[in-house]
Amino acid sequence: MSTSSISSHDSNSLPRTLTQAQKETYAAEKLTNFRWVAKVLATHSSYTLTPKDLADERLFSELAELGQFTELANTNVVPVDFLFKN
Repeated sequence: MSTSSISSHDSNSLPRTLTQAQKETYAAEKLTNFRWVAKVLATHSSYTLTPKDLADERLFSELAELGQFTELANTNVVPVDFLFKN
């Protein structure tokens, strides 16, 4: 996908111009471009989130820990064997 199609807009978004740094970043992406996936598949919900929609503190902490582990395992900075042992 070219950067020109990223900077185009549809009826659900405001027109904007990408900076040179953004264009270079988007052009260098090698994995799934989730901005494009969201643009093609996502819809806007009529539901507005409220404080009652927040996860409880215990679940929030568990998800945060899982997210940190996933980030470490996915970046390959630290060997996965080391992560499992520690």
